[in-house]
Amino acid sequence: MVFCLFAMDERKIAKQLSCAMNSDPMTDEEKSWAKVDIDKITQVTSYRKIKNRLGAFIKSVDGALGTSFTEKLEKLVEQEKAEWDAKSKNKLVVNNQQKHKLRKNQK
Repeated sequence: MVFCLFAMDERKIAKQLSCAMNSDPMTDEEKSWAKVDIDKITQVTSYRKIKNRLGAFIKSVDGALGTSFTEKLEKLVEQEKAEWDAKSKNKLVVNNQQKHKLRKNQK
């Protein structure tokens, strides 16, 4: 049943996109609009957040389609956590080194 809903949603979305998008060249007004760097105002969604918010749904898709997306997601969550832990540890070391230098210079 999940697969049927997926296909139905896909047709609905494709129809909405075809109405919202066009391939005409940009008008002068559109060219004058301020450009926004989306990377500066949003963040990439973490694998942990994807798992927390969509984990049950992904698991049901795995069950319906016989896929292993949940297992792959778990591995990505673990990898991401290890990277974050390493970055946090490096920041802590750098901060401690900076504090040590400040104390040394104050003496």
